[in-house]
Formats: sequence, structure tokens, C-alpha cells
Amino acid sequence: MWIVCLNDNVISICNKQFAFNLILRRLQEINFALYYYYTYNFAVFFNRIRNIIAWQL
Repeated sequence: MWIVCLNDNVISICNKQFAFNLILRRLQEINFALYYYYTYNFAVFFNRIRNIIAWQL
């Protein structure tokens, strides 16, 4: 859906839906990156604790 925007008294046609979708996609990529980063770190941390417990036994 094309929407006409007013920028500094200059009428420019911008595709707001396209820009919105781009922003949403970028946010989703950031969310996935953070999710995988934290789950990976948690797995490493959990394995370290498990190894320590195994050494104690």
C-alpha cells in the first residue's frame, strides 16, 4: 500500500508498509540471534556444571 508522506514540504511517495516489514524482519533477526546466543551460552554453562558435579562424584 503506497502512502504519500510529507517531508520538509517536499511530497515524497514512500512505501510505509515495506519499511515497516523491513524493521520487523530486522527485529526478528536480532531476537533469533540473542535467543541462540543465550541458549548456546546456557548449554556451555550447564555442561561445565555437570562436569564439575561428575568430578565430585
